[in-house]
Amino acid sequence: MQSQSAAVEAQRELQYEAFQDKQSPSDWRVESTDIKSGDVFVTVFAGPDARERAEEYAQFKNHQ
Repeated sequence: MQSQSAAVEAQRELQYEAFQDKQSPSDWRVESTDIKSGDVFVTVFAGPDARERAEEYAQFKNHQ
């Protein structure tokens, strides 16, 4: 099990960014890349207020 301090440190290595999906312009994506492993994490928001929800999610994740 990962210690709390290790979990906090791992979280700091990720920067979340919200942007409009190029293939589906009504969708918004939040992406983050782990700088150590190169893993990419994607969350897609669709429907009403997709942009606002994506931006709110990215802001929340960046301040955890």
